[in-house]
Amino acid sequence: MRQGIAVDGWLFFAVAALLAVGITMVLSTSYLYSQERFSDGTYFFRKQLMAVGVGLLWVQAAATGGDNTLNSLRQIVGETSYGARWLQRQGLLAELVIAAWILTRTRFPKRVSGARLIELAVVALPTLALVMLQARNSHAAGLEDTSLLKVSLDALHLLAASLWSGGVMALGVTVIPRLRKSLNELALAWAVLRRFGGLAALSVGVLFATGLYNSGQQVASLDALLVTLYGQSLLVKVSLTLGVGLIGLLTSALLHPSLASALGRVLRRSADWLPFAPDRLKLMVTIEALTAGGVLLLAALLTATPPARGPEFEPPAPPETAPPKLRACPAAGPRPGRISGWSKGSR
Repeated sequence: MRQGIAVDGWLFFAVAALLAVGITMVLSTSYLYSQERFSDGTYFFRKQLMAVGVGLLWVQAAATGGDNTLNSLRQIVGETSYGARWLQRQGLLAELVIAAWILTRTRFPKRVSGARLIELAVVALPTLALVMLQARNSHAAGLEDTSLLKVSLDALHLLAASLWSGGVMALGVTVIPRLRKSLNELALAWAVLRRFGGLAALSVGVLFATGLYNSGQQVASLDALLVTLYGQSLLVKVSLTLGVGLIGLLTSALLHPSLASALGRVLRRSADWLPFAPDRLKLMVTIEALTAGGVLLLAALLTATPPARGPEFEPPAPPETAPPKLRACPAAGPRPGRISGWSKGSR
């Protein structure tokens, strides 16, 4: 049976998409002003993000159907496992915001042993805890045969997606304005993009490996992939991811001459071949960032959509065959026309 989605579901997804676009616009338009006034480019972005999080929780409480939304909100937050994980997630997000705020204003002295390791641990440990907590609310945790391995792989998938797509969108906000400034700013932007290329390549590799495994767990068959909303959204997401990966490969070829030379030999081009003109770097980074945002929206849709598995996608059971009928054998006794004992000619 073809699965559908209610009109309210499409409306909610459209509102969520508008919120995501609006938050991205807030970050892109207020970054320089926030950096100059508050020494923090994400000041207004964080305020809007917190407001959106509270609003979404309020919507979820109102959707429970209770007469008192505040009472429903209290029950969700205080009396359910989802509410407990939500509070833990908000606490970890608050810790990350505070840690990032402190690290942007204070630095450990170079003479302090392991200063860089301490700075990394302050951000990395809450991030790992956050993705593990998020994975416990994912489809992987709802499998009948769920295990720590499946939840851990889903958390690794979330971490790789965050590093890659989040990094691309952050570069789109912070690096693109520097591509239009002085030569020093342009050189800084190129250096940042070069440093990000290795992390992006590693994240994309992990993303495809874990995504392939998760798809095998959530999609029961080829029919389920083609006829369900989950499967169709997954196909679009994979297509967009491949497109972003191709754009990232071309951008990396422009930034790394050795990669451009290798691709040129494969494509049988000249030694000085470039995938596109250097003045188009801004356009390519912008397209990559926007497409990565689309991938995130599709990931949100997949999270809110039932997976393409269930009894309706299981192969039909083989028909039961009845055991063969046994014919009754005639009872033992004298056959017709014969005389038991002596025959007629024996007398």
